[in-house]
Amino acid sequence: LQPHVHRVVLPGQKADEFVNDDRLYVISDDILFCFDIAYGQLIWRYHLPFSAASGAQAVGVEPNLRIFVGDWSGRVRVLSYIQEKAFPHVLWQWNLYSEVTATPVAREGLVYVGDHQGSMHCFELDREKVWSFKAGTGVHGQGAVRGRALYFGTTDNVFYALNRLSGEELGSLYLSAPIKRQPMTFTDEPNRVYVWTDHRDPRLGGLYAIATQADNIVLQDAQDRAKPSIEVERLTTAWYYPGVTRLVSSTPEHIYVTTANSSLIQAVNRSTGKLDWAWKLDEGRGKRIGGDVVHVTQYQDPTDLNRSIYTVDAEGQVVAYRLFGYLPKDRVAAMSGKPAAPVAVAPPKAEDE
Repeated sequence: LQPHVHRVVLPGQKADEFVNDDRLYVISDDILFCFDIAYGQLIWRYHLPFSAASGAQAVGVEPNLRIFVGDWSGRVRVLSYIQEKAFPHVLWQWNLYSEVTATPVAREGLVYVGDHQGSMHCFELDREKVWSFKAGTGVHGQGAVRGRALYFGTTDNVFYALNRLSGEELGSLYLSAPIKRQPMTFTDEPNRVYVWTDHRDPRLGGLYAIATQADNIVLQDAQDRAKPSIEVERLTTAWYYPGVTRLVSSTPEHIYVTTANSSLIQAVNRSTGKLDWAWKLDEGRGKRIGGDVVHVTQYQDPTDLNRSIYTVDAEGQVVAYRLFGYLPKDRVAAMSGKPAAPVAVAPPKAEDE
């Protein structure tokens, strides 16, 4: 199940001082673990009295900590933890009558939960349902929040944008295949959402770039009297790149994608959706690196600042490839050349004593 990192900013010991309290929540074999990220220390664990179907989403700070988890019996369970008594427990639950396998998503005191019957629900932290929206045949992936909008997809191929405060539909778009994963948004692209489609046919499964534009439609009646405007989100396909399944890095100009069990990295131009170049990680690695690539880490960096590809080779070494050759964002459009291929730097070998 998907791990979750929860950061809480707490006041420090000095005036105007703040510290980050970072926790990692992991569910394994129906046991919820809470770790301190900085030191790797186990803070507490809890044998769940139910079978977890989703990862954990933590909101707030002790003693008002709330941890949302979906289960296989069709409920969303909300846990809490009393530090003084070292007492984790189920605080409340809500029966949705359908499995919840997508990890809930939280923003500003609201938590969004999708179920396999195709509904998206919004909860406050203390057992208050704000709204429910019936979408399609199944919501298997997390939602993505940006501003007032909540984006998610369904297994009947429809991508939705909702007003996350009211649950009203702002727009929808029919795609080529089921949507079973969380849409991706990036800080420097406020009018675009990236959406994965999943299908055994590589022509139908791939990556969509969806252009989004918030708008208001002014209505008038037959006597030309103004009515309240309707809030909408206009959704159009900017481009579609088929046959890929994983995001492994990004820069302001490119999305770097691949497929399962492949070391071929494809640099897709974010403006055009075309392949600018491809590079097989196993080529030209030399004797200083321990064999072929056996794993490429998939991840999303919404800020595009990391710009690295992380791999594991046949000898168990972790090798990071830094992507160079980029100008600041305001100059990317003026670039005429293509970026240089990434360069790998192997970890030093231990010397004999």
